[in-house]
Amino acid sequence: MARRGELQDVELLDEGGVDAYADVDPGAAQVRRGRRTALIAAALVVVVTLAGVQGFISARERAAIAALATVPGVLAPVDEHLDVERRVPAADASGLFGFRGGSLERAADGSQSFTWAPTADEGSGWTTQLTGPSPVLAQYDADDVVAGSYCLPDNADGTDPSTAVDVVCLVSDGGYVLDPVNDGLVRVPATTTQVRVLSAADGTIAATWPVHVGDAQTEFAVLDDAVAIASTATTGTTLTLYDLVTGDARWSRSSPTPDGSTADTFSGVALLRVGTVLGFAPPDQPLTLIAGDGTVVRELPGTIGDRFGFVTDQRGRVSLPSVVDGRQRTTLLAEDAEPAHDVTVDGTLVDAVVDDGSVPDLLLTYDRELHAWDRSTGERRWSNETVISATGVVIMRGRVFVLAAGFVAAFDGVSGRRLWATTAEDELMPSTLSTDGRHLLVTLEPMVSDGQPALVAYDPAGGTEVFRAPYPAGVGDVSPINGRLVGIDTTTDGVDFSYVLLR
Repeated sequence: MARRGELQDVELLDEGGVDAYADVDPGAAQVRRGRRTALIAAALVVVVTLAGVQGFISARERAAIAALATVPGVLAPVDEHLDVERRVPAADASGLFGFRGGSLERAADGSQSFTWAPTADEGSGWTTQLTGPSPVLAQYDADDVVAGSYCLPDNADGTDPSTAVDVVCLVSDGGYVLDPVNDGLVRVPATTTQVRVLSAADGTIAATWPVHVGDAQTEFAVLDDAVAIASTATTGTTLTLYDLVTGDARWSRSSPTPDGSTADTFSGVALLRVGTVLGFAPPDQPLTLIAGDGTVVRELPGTIGDRFGFVTDQRGRVSLPSVVDGRQRTTLLAEDAEPAHDVTVDGTLVDAVVDDGSVPDLLLTYDRELHAWDRSTGERRWSNETVISATGVVIMRGRVFVLAAGFVAAFDGVSGRRLWATTAEDELMPSTLSTDGRHLLVTLEPMVSDGQPALVAYDPAGGTEVFRAPYPAGVGDVSPINGRLVGIDTTTDGVDFSYVLLR
């Protein structure tokens, strides 16, 4: 306020309106006025600059959050008001646990349809009838049919389903059903099996052709412009690659059942896309990598490569866990199928639920501590002994967030420097880790009967608790599933229980 008064006095002197200051040197007054004007101008420049910087930072933050929203696994924005959006009976919940965006439904008359809604806007989806009424399936409750027909989008592993061009369905009127009397599975022989290719844009059926697999258990995988179908019978497994549109067979190979095998047809065959090749493992046989032209590019030793000995991540990459001299080891198969390019590291692999790619080629494992490796070379980047187990990881904006035993810790993704960690709570245990792009989200489940579960949001930068949202009444065991928060309706039980979608 004083400066403003002084400025007014100087301006009055300049106008010659106050006799008491008539002896003031005009030159000195002009110098003071110039200095003050410069100071004011400089202050205004600082204010404008700070406002511009703040605006730039805010715009950059909004852009970063918007970019994260497109990363698979990132949830829709969550706030401190956790509400029930809708309840989904277990019988109708297949779309929650398959790939995001797709759901195959069976009606009481045995007919089957497929619904596709790969975006958050449920109104943007479509439903296509796959088969009409089926007397074979109509004999059973639709809820009891657990296998038979399947649908897969053709987008690459690890990419958003909204990028799919086609959805490929293997449609059968057979499968397996639950036997309530014997509490087991009963095989329902199929009378017809077809491949239907649906446009991901509007559900239009682009192609339909029959598959002659008899009563064999089948699996399929989409590889570029073809679909591979593996059928397992008592005598062995046959793998055939078909043209996606015409249904013409390009090549076929058979793998007889090994002598002494105890596997039955429901033991299943592993068939998946691994980069640009197919991964194929009949029951009780090693994993084989096969190129699109039918050439075997690699066959793994049965000791580490049988169907019980390999796992795949959300991007379709294959790893082989093993124990060497009492220590857990993990081998990642090279995506080019070249054994010399495999990478073997210490520990058990931790697959990130969200990875925005901000720490390229990062591979995480844990044994007695948390390890970070270069996925391409297997070189150790850093380790941290405070984390001896890891059940969830989120990688975003250059940081690695780890759900450990009773707490959450944040690390710089490049250096491994620990940035912050939460404090374990006496009656609540961290259960799952996820993000909505703005917050790091942790579900806390009670360890005592009267405990109150909650969803806690932390500031990813500093670990400050932003809010704590109790679960709605009658909801428990909340987890992030396919980009949604899904809980269990604790007011229901048995075969009639329901899932709850939260927002």
